[in-house]
Amino acid sequence: MNIGAERVDYGAHGGDHVLYPDCRPEFVEAMDHVAGIANFEPVKLHAPYLYASKADILREGLAMGLDYRLTWTCYEGRELACGMCGSCRERLAAFAANGVTDPLGYNPDTTAGQG
Repeated sequence: MNIGAERVDYGAHGGDHVLYPDCRPEFVEAMDHVAGIANFEPVKLHAPYLYASKADILREGLAMGLDYRLTWTCYEGRELACGMCGSCRERLAAFAANGVTDPLGYNPDTTAGQG
């Protein structure tokens, strides 16, 4: 299905470069090039946070007034975030770097929790 999009937003960030090859600048640049020639109407791949840290991204979201109770980063897929997986740890570190408490509920059985 073609929805006629002129741009696709991609959420890769600077902290992902080591772990995920599809989040590296070279990959994003190559995909942007391919998206520009693979269709009759070019599509721009937009990765606004490609060089930003999670703390930088969180700072921007806080400035916009985003409700982080409605966001999820945990890899575990349980009712409450685990507080222990890499994603939870990065999230908690980003909140700590911004001097803000993460409003997301964490599993009380974990030792990481709210830091």
